[in-house]
Formats: sequence, structure tokens, C-alpha cells
Amino acid sequence: MGQFAALRSIFGLFDLSAAPDADHKATQLVLRETERVHRLLKQQKLELDAVLDNMVQGVVMLDAHARIMICNRRYLEIYGLSADVVKPGCTLKALIQHRVEVGHVHGDIDDTVRKIVATLAERRPSTAIAHLTNGRIVSVTTQPMAEGGWVVTHHDVTEERRAAQEADRMQQFLLTVIENVPSTVIVKDARSMRYVLINKAGERFYGMPRAEILGRTARDLFPKISANAIAAQDELLLQLVGGISIGAQMVETPSNGFRHVMARRLAIRDGKGEPLGLVVIKIALQELEREWLQTED
Repeated sequence: MGQFAALRSIFGLFDLSAAPDADHKATQLVLRETERVHRLLKQQKLELDAVLDNMVQGVVMLDAHARIMICNRRYLEIYGLSADVVKPGCTLKALIQHRVEVGHVHGDIDDTVRKIVATLAERRPSTAIAHLTNGRIVSVTTQPMAEGGWVVTHHDVTEERRAAQEADRMQQFLLTVIENVPSTVIVKDARSMRYVLINKAGERFYGMPRAEILGRTARDLFPKISANAIAAQDELLLQLVGGISIGAQMVETPSNGFRHVMARRLAIRDGKGEPLGLVVIKIALQELEREWLQTED
């Protein structure tokens, strides 16, 4: 009898009085584990929200029915939307209707929704540029998820586009200046020594159209002796610490014979000091003398 009692005490299998206490302990264990998991999930949500709200891109995650699952603060800022409307559970139609109300979308709401749904249904990554009524430019990238939803990022690229446009305008302005200066301006690639730019004065100086000059080297255009001399000058220029040389010289042109010029040669280098190109500015001394005589008169 004593042995049976001992076994019953060890396993608790037949002691009915121990059952409620065991159930209570099990319940407490489940509650503690549930609370721990809840705290962990809450912390992870806070961390995810912090990451999303500090992104420079607007982010929207849609479920398979095109309802919002996640939306960060930046998305609302880009389009001027209300967090009371655009939040988890918001339908695509409600989102488009709200964007119509704030003035960033025009046209029929249902038709706009159908077009978006049709695009999403293709399940292909895509990128589009949206021009907003306030002048902002947004790059919208759609990425389908394996479970059937989509992640859509919205990047305001207005300043980048404006900077690129300004750079293009400045480049065009500089090219216009170079094209119209009276001196010959030539640019060569430092590696291949091929001509990559020549202005109108350069065409007149060489007596050739630029189409027959660009992409070619001095050896393609000049007699061997002149080509070798030009190659030697280019090599010396690349070795100069300052990368600048100035001097008068007699130059043989492909079509206009020999010309006496004052030449300024400059090596253009990158941030590491590696040569990128050679710039040559030539002024025909005959033209300088003619201009001087005209000034004296």
C-alpha cells in the first residue's frame, strides 16, 4: 500500500485532489507565455512603426483584396492625406476617393480603381512617375507579395528631377558658350585619345566637319610626323603635375595647311588624380594679328 501511495505521489495520476492545482499551474503558465508573446509582438510593432515612420519613402502594403494593411507617415505627407481615412482596413476605393478630395487625382473614381486593380492583377513589379497637381513628382514602385498582396513605395523625386534638369540646362549653356567662342576648342578622351568634342571654330580651323573628326584620333587625321608630334605633346601633358601647357606652335591641319597658333592645353583629372580628358584651346596668331591691326586702326 505504501509503495502504491509513493507512485501515486510521484506521477499524480490517481490523486484527484492534485488535479485542480495542476490545472491552475498550467493555466498560469499559458497566461504568462501569452503575455510574453503579446509584449514581444507589441515591441516588434513599435520597432516596425519606428522604421516605417522614419523612411524617406512613403510605404503602403495592400492585402489580396487591395485593402490597406500598413501605411506610414511619409505616404500621408507626400499626398496630404488624413490618417483618420488612410489607415489599416481602408479600401482602395476609399483611398482614391480621399485623394480626389485633396485634389491629387482627377476623373471617375470607379474607373480609376478598375485601372489600378487591373494593373495590380498582372502581378508584375512596376515603376511609374506621377506628376501631382502641386508640382511634386513621385516615383511609384509596386512589388507583388507571394501571399497575394502588394507593397507600394512612393518616393518624392521632385528635387532630384529639378537638380537633373538644372544640370542639363547648365550643360547645354556651357556647350552653347563653347560652340560660339571664336577660339578653337577641342576635347579628347584621356585613355583613347579620341576627339569627343570640337566647336564651330575648330571645324573652320581644321577645314573639316565635326562628323569626320569626332571619334577619331590624331593618327587618323594627320600625317604621320604631325600625328607623332601631337601624341608626344599629349603624353607630356599627362605627365605634368599642373597639367597645363601654353605655347606658340606651327600646326599642320588636315585641310587648311600649316597654321601658326597659340595653344593652351589642359589635363582634366578626377578626384583621385586620374586623367579624364585633354582640353586644347587654339588661337590662330594670324587672326590675333589681324584683330590687333584692326584695333590700331
